[in-house]
Amino acid sequence: MSTATPADGEQIANLDVKSLVSRFNLIQPVKIGKRSPTTCAIIFGMRYVVVLTLVCAVAGVASAEDNVNEVFDSLYGDQLRRVTQSRDQADDVDLAKQLIESAPSAAEQPALAGLMCEHAYKLSSGVRTGYDTAVTALQQWEKHLPAKAEFCLRNIYNLRSRQYNMAGGNTAKRAAGERLIGATLGFADHFEKTKDTTNQVAQLRRAGRAAD
Repeated sequence: MSTATPADGEQIANLDVKSLVSRFNLIQPVKIGKRSPTTCAIIFGMRYVVVLTLVCAVAGVASAEDNVNEVFDSLYGDQLRRVTQSRDQADDVDLAKQLIESAPSAAEQPALAGLMCEHAYKLSSGVRTGYDTAVTALQQWEKHLPAKAEFCLRNIYNLRSRQYNMAGGNTAKRAAGERLIGATLGFADHFEKTKDTTNQVAQLRRAGRAAD
């Protein structure tokens, strides 16, 4: 009987019930051969339990995701829709700040806190005056959902790089450069933790060029 491995488990949430059954060959006929009827019944029963477990797992993942989205929509859905329909970009940044400030109160529900930070990032990253807010959103997002670390750190670097390129005047350029170096070194630290030497070295070289 085929069974799921840890690698398979990471992909289970993306499969429907039919795919799960097919993937793990759970409806193949039980070959009787020299097996007793009792043994065949046990094998079939085990397959049934596996199918039921996988189906419940998929349903649980979908239910949890739906619940988080529903909770977020009940709290901020109206504001989000109003802000995204408005031409005033300041409203976007204001709501992003509100979401960031509220996210820690949902710390015991990391998925909800992460969703709040995700929306805050999306709202503020498209506004020039909202880049610092977007960076804060990404930092909080990584804190609540460490699995998003690389995504968050990469986009923090991108935002700091954009600020550096847009900075005018020596003082502003120097300050933006320091923030860019900080973002680059933070990204390098992440790759050190994940033992990705190639990307770690690349980020350290970037930091060196920014410091010149």
